Amino acid sequence: MSLIKSQVLEAVAYLRTSHFLGNVTKLASGEVCAQTVGFCSIPILTRLYSPEAFGLMGLFIAITEVGGRISTLRYDVALVLPKEDRDAWSLLRFSAGGCLLFSVVLLAVAYPFRRDISLAFGSDLLAQYFPLVALMILVMGWQSLTMFWSLRQKHFKSIAKSAAGSSVLGHGLKILGGVIGFGAGGLLIGSVAQRLFNFLILRFLATPREIWKLESKKGEGLRQAAVHREFPMYRMPQDTLNSLTRQLPNILLVSFFSPVAAGFYILATRVLELPFSIFQDVVRKVFYVQAVDADRAGESLFRLCSLMSILIAVVMAPLVLIVFMWGSFLFELVFGTGWATTGSYAKWVMLASLFSFCSVPASVVIPVVGMNKFYLIFEAISMVFRVSVLVFAAMSWTVDVTVAAIAICSSVSSSFLIGIVLSRLWRMNLLRAQSV
Repeated sequence: MSLIKSQVLEAVAYLRTSHFLGNVTKLASGEVCAQTVGFCSIPILTRLYSPEAFGLMGLFIAITEVGGRISTLRYDVALVLPKEDRDAWSLLRFSAGGCLLFSVVLLAVAYPFRRDISLAFGSDLLAQYFPLVALMILVMGWQSLTMFWSLRQKHFKSIAKSAAGSSVLGHGLKILGGVIGFGAGGLLIGSVAQRLFNFLILRFLATPREIWKLESKKGEGLRQAAVHREFPMYRMPQDTLNSLTRQLPNILLVSFFSPVAAGFYILATRVLELPFSIFQDVVRKVFYVQAVDADRAGESLFRLCSLMSILIAVVMAPLVLIVFMWGSFLFELVFGTGWATTGSYAKWVMLASLFSFCSVPASVVIPVVGMNKFYLIFEAISMVFRVSVLVFAAMSWTVDVTVAAIAICSSVSSSFLIGIVLSRLWRMNLLRAQSV
């Protein structure tokens, strides 16, 4: 017990001196503001748009999220790694050009078949707004590149301002489109505009004019792309698999049980995971920069990673205990007597959230120490493991057992990831100590 206490105190002391908590607070303020604006706009938007319009927006976001990740080839994540700004800037321009080329080619090739593609996705309305798909993918790619460049420069306040400002402007446009009577197009245009505003605000707040004067050697962007080729080879498909894995529970619960069972589970995940996802995203961004700086300075990534995971576990443990003990009562109290089942599911969702959050430091360190190939293989094995267990549970037992299996599989996968990465960092520590 005293050992854990000393490690927690050491983690807190380290984070205070490293300005980590301050940077997290800066980013979290913008994310919380953006999410609050989004939640407050929902009752208004549901009165202005039909369920079909929201369904189309969900499909639109799902397609463009995948396209946006592919368009950058995940070179956006690599922008923090080069030691020189000149090299990172060359990589950014190379990837930005690739985003533009990808979007133009996608539109040119797919546009003639837009109706067939739309029908294949189950919504013929999508064909009317097909050019917006390519535009959204382009804007998402550029926005992500600009955001990671801002992380490299430690412009955390600018990232927070862009998140909050773009949320206000984007949701304002959605409401305006609904009032005017744009139909589903109001939601789609507002979604594109929100990403565009985010990109533009970051562009002018976090990118100094001097950077445009940096001259790169001929072919430097291509050379940097080759240096960081692990990202398109391994990180991009890993991110895609990760996105598919996160959607598996919803699909399986609907397929094997009913939309009602899925509805209980989705509400539990939305209520519990949303606040944690905000802080996970913030911690992920700040810790990534912290880990890169620590690695360059020759500091122990094992110490940094393990202390951060312990601190996250200690902070979250009381919340997990509260949900496990009074989850059903709290959900029934807040949402009504018909939602008590959601509270019982929430216990398992909370457990999975705990392990997922604790694994953030380990997953963040992976590109820093060049383990992208391992991460892709791990994600593929994890996906096969989860699908096999969940299908077996759904075919053999009740929905309650299946929900528990979902959480246990997720927790086991996160635990293995933490253990494997920390063991690798420990070996790196030993080798570094022997070479000194």
